[in-house]
Amino acid sequence: MPKRPKHASKPIETEDEAEISASQRKHYEKLGYKPYLSHGGKIKWLSADQHVYELIKYSGTKKIQLFNRPAFKKPKLINYSKVWLKLFASNWLLLILFLIIVLILVNFEKIMDYLTVLI
Repeated sequence: MPKRPKHASKPIETEDEAEISASQRKHYEKLGYKPYLSHGGKIKWLSADQHVYELIKYSGTKKIQLFNRPAFKKPKLINYSKVWLKLFASNWLLLILFLIIVLILVNFEKIMDYLTVLI
């Protein structure tokens, strides 16, 4: 996105004849437009209202805020109990399998003794 010009167009009295023909110039003046030199060096034909709008647009004043915004963003509070419930609800089967494996590894000697007695 190109940068916005920092200045409004300036009114000019004379213009380059190569830019616009005499009939076009007469037509624009009949409609109430006047030539203005834009920030980029081009000639713009603006009405009085359009020129005033440009002056306001590039005046550098702050726009009026309709709503009051807080100066800082409030920290979002996290309910950690919900986090644990969501974790368990989405991975309950994996957690149960992991718990069974842990119990088997902890009681591995007792299980082996029991299996040897059965055999």
